Amino acid sequence: MKLNLSLLVLALACMSVARAQTEKGTKTLGFSVNYSKEKNERDGIPERKITSFGFGPSFSYFVKDKLEIGASLNYFNSDYEFLQQNNYMNGLKDQQFGATIFLQKHFMFSEQFGIRTGPFASFIKGNSESDYPDQPKQETTSKGFRTGLNLGIEYFPVKSIGIAANLATLSYNHIKQEVKGTTETNSKINSFELDVTNGLNLSVFFVFGAK
Repeated sequence: MKLNLSLLVLALACMSVARAQTEKGTKTLGFSVNYSKEKNERDGIPERKITSFGFGPSFSYFVKDKLEIGASLNYFNSDYEFLQQNNYMNGLKDQQFGATIFLQKHFMFSEQFGIRTGPFASFIKGNSESDYPDQPKQETTSKGFRTGLNLGIEYFPVKSIGIAANLATLSYNHIKQEVKGTTETNSKINSFELDVTNGLNLSVFFVFGAK
């Protein structure tokens, strides 16, 4: 079972007492970091390796006590490697840029700890490039939207700083893809996903405007 790095880092940070800043009129300015690495092996030989990294800023405003509306920008980079029968590692590099608006409801268990959940909608644009030893390179461009629900936990170590970790995301995705290479194709992808965080997915935000 994989260790949830977000929970571990958040737990190590829980050493001080403060009052959670979720009152109406409060503003936050934050920065998020995402990292995950997945590796499958057979007889000691890696069959699949996926490394993903992302980051981006965010801004939010509490329109009511414990009700927050905000927006964020994101950049994601993923590297995929797959072992084929000829022992070549086929590769795929993927980059995505996104803009998101969100609404979050906060449920505080104490003055420092709570959970937050709510809907979001994202516009996504990306491109990927394949690197197969025995085939010409292919480039894929994609754009679309993603909408769904996020669930996370949060902790306020001091009055002006908050830390949050995303735990799970339920989403619907609609993506249009255009593939260029030896052949050119266009496709549409519609999918539902339940993503449970198994890597590092943290955001740190500064709180201001609070009473």
